[in-house]
Amino acid sequence: MKRKMVIVGIFYILGLFFASFFSNYSFLVIFLLSFCVLALMALTKVLTLKAALTSAVSFLVGVFIYSEYTGNYYTPVVSLAGSSTSFTGMVTEANEYTNDYHSYILKGEFENGSKASVLCFTDSIDCIYGDEVKVTGTFSIPEKSYLYDSTEYYKGMSVFL
Repeated sequence: MKRKMVIVGIFYILGLFFASFFSNYSFLVIFLLSFCVLALMALTKVLTLKAALTSAVSFLVGVFIYSEYTGNYYTPVVSLAGSSTSFTGMVTEANEYTNDYHSYILKGEFENGSKASVLCFTDSIDCIYGDEVKVTGTFSIPEKSYLYDSTEYYKGMSVFL
């Protein structure tokens, strides 16, 4: 088996991709489909049995990591959208806009114990990097418009509300 790390890396990335793309399907369905594809590749001699097993393990690790992150981190934070709660966090980014508006990215904890990063767009409260801020109100998921997909932009920064 040549280039072992390439096989491991490619199938790990594929596992992450399929877990995100088919996130509504269960782990079992993805497992069965990947097993069938890798068994077919092993039977047709595209991959050796050792390479097929390595690929399967790498693929399933990617699916498992994505599923665990979604279940343990993303879902509990997004479930707070639309509810009135309080959040205490440290300012990790501050941006100034016109008319004395500012946006702050805060990293901290909700009152129920969920740790997260949130975006706070408000009038200037003269915060700088490292300040501790408590925000109380109704949180929402950043909106997607035809000009700017802020949902995906902030999701890449692990900011979900």
